[in-house]
Amino acid sequence: MGENFFWTSHDFLKRILHDSKKDSQISIRKSIIENANGKGDSYTSRLFRITIKSDNPVEKNTFFVKVLPDEGILRDLIVQSSSFSNEIKIYRETLPQMNKVLAHGAPQKFRNLGPECYYISSAEEPLVIIMEDMREKGYLMANRRKGLNLEHCLLVMKTIARFHASSIAAHADNASSIENYTTNLFFEESSEHFWKKYFKTTMITVAEVVRKWENFGDRFAEKLRARAESFRDDFVSVMSAKDDTFKVLVHGDLWVNNVLFHYDENNGKPDDAMLIDFQFCFFTSPGVDLQNFLHSSPTEHVPINHSDELLREYHKELCETLQLLGLGHRTIEFHHLLEEYEKKSLCGAFAALYCLPVILSEPSDAFDFESALRDQMDEDAVVRRTINEEYAGVLKRLLLEFEKKGVI
Repeated sequence: MGENFFWTSHDFLKRILHDSKKDSQISIRKSIIENANGKGDSYTSRLFRITIKSDNPVEKNTFFVKVLPDEGILRDLIVQSSSFSNEIKIYRETLPQMNKVLAHGAPQKFRNLGPECYYISSAEEPLVIIMEDMREKGYLMANRRKGLNLEHCLLVMKTIARFHASSIAAHADNASSIENYTTNLFFEESSEHFWKKYFKTTMITVAEVVRKWENFGDRFAEKLRARAESFRDDFVSVMSAKDDTFKVLVHGDLWVNNVLFHYDENNGKPDDAMLIDFQFCFFTSPGVDLQNFLHSSPTEHVPINHSDELLREYHKELCETLQLLGLGHRTIEFHHLLEEYEKKSLCGAFAALYCLPVILSEPSDAFDFESALRDQMDEDAVVRRTINEEYAGVLKRLLLEFEKKGVI
């Protein structure tokens, strides 16, 4: 790999192996470190996979490692923000508590919400998280450019409903443990200037592409340009609205690449889903996650034909899980959930205008966070992502939807 990290030493890996296997006698014969970043698959961290071959017994174990970029403006921005510290807290405190309440409320019914974590760096060390490699248990990442079919989306609705329900239970036990997730990288002063400029520049570029579309032209181009200046502030305001009546710990970055799927060995159909990448978690309305996911990750026909079904599946799983946890009095009526969902429509616009074109793009046009921070964003790539035939068709439909809802 050509790089030396403290977590690649055999002494360190031996400790991780002992902790994960609960066996102090295992010895390491060989370790292999591989880059696990696919272009366009991760934007704020570096990912590695460690394969450890051991003796006593002879076996192979793999672990997944998440680290910050080793240098650059992106690293500085994340270090100044709550992103990595939030994720460390999630793995160290909050996720174990949420898994615990699920296991207590319904033994054997629920699997863990996320991978088991074996090492989390302290504030004095380089920021590193080492967790189980879910690929070894049959969990896989879907193809972001193909989108998720209805079966996959229904599983995500059930999984995020359990995540939200267990956060309500954790909140009931210790309110501050959940309410303290008050911010993320979009909110913070350290990143405000960048997001304002990025949102404005990108939306103006998209507007000029839309201007050339027959039957859309100036009408939608001007609507987008009018939104460009204030979009970041409006987006933050909607995400963090103080008047939300039903709050949970949201994932905050719920899209196809942050969900792993397990498949039935007999029929090949997805039978479980697990969440990863928790650095954007915060305490707000579940509508944030629902809007983000439904406007970024399904195949196009799914939200057109099945939005109501997906929201009802989420609501059903949320209420059933809360009942199992002894919190039936904390459920929400479906019509109130729809109100929460609609109130967060700007989050859907964010997912559609900024995330979806990146998700559907060719690897050669993948978003480069570091370059954007250096004011070196490839505006030609923004154009190519927007005129992508698949994305352009989706955007035309969504612009009409957002206009009807008053989002643009």
